[in-house]
Order: sequence, then structure tokens, then C-alpha cells
Amino acid sequence: MKIVPLSQLLVNYFSPFYKPFTKRAHYCSGYTLVEVITVIAILGILSSIAGLSVWNSIENSKKEVCQVNRQQLEKHYEEELTIKGKVHSDLVFTEYLQEYSNKICPANGEISYGNGQVRCSLHPNDEDVEDDEDGDEDVPFL
Repeated sequence: MKIVPLSQLLVNYFSPFYKPFTKRAHYCSGYTLVEVITVIAILGILSSIAGLSVWNSIENSKKEVCQVNRQQLEKHYEEELTIKGKVHSDLVFTEYLQEYSNKICPANGEISYGNGQVRCSLHPNDEDVEDDEDGDEDVPFL
């Protein structure tokens, strides 16, 4: 009779492959259906989170490009008015946009000029957003 230490008996007994009175003739290979579905669900959740973050970064970059293009257009338009001695009107701005012929807003927003600023119909100016936030002054802060 072979003497086996108690620690080895405990390890063998609490092992996940321990089956008393039977020998394991073959080892199971492959994955169960539950494991496969769990992995697919986790991958789906991770891909949706990654997709949303990519979508947000694309939208933010479009907004930033539009803002930079509007600032450049505003600067060039005001220089054009000063150099040619013209006064702003919608017709003058429309003609200037046709001559400028660059795509201002990557999301195809409508470009307009008013109060000394070039505006986009899809992307508000930073000042417009701050004004909206300041409009909540009549609501008391608790």
C-alpha cells in the first residue's frame, strides 16, 4: 500500500477534475455553449462601447474643423470687406462664399454671417453655448 501525504489527498479531493471512484478516460476538449455565448456577449458590449467612442470622436473633430474654418472665413471676409471698402450684406457674403469655394462645415451645415461672426446651422459657436448656460440664473442653486 502506498502512503500519500494528507496535503496531496486534499489537493486531489478539491481539484476541479476530481471524481471519486472513476478514472478520467478522456479529457473534454472545446467550449460549452454557455461559454461561447458569454464571450460573444462580452465582445458585443465592448464593441458597442468602442463604436460609440469612435462616433463621438468623429463628431467632435467635425465640430472642431467647422469652428476653425469659420474663424478663418470670418477673418478673410472681414479683410475682404476692409480692402475693397464694402459694407456687409447677405448678398456680399453669399458672393464671397462662392468665391471662397472651400467646404466650411464637414457636416454640410448652412453658413451665415451675423453680428460680426460666421455661424453654422449645425455647430453653435462657443459663445452661444456659454450664453445658454448663463440663462439658467433664475433657477436657484441648492
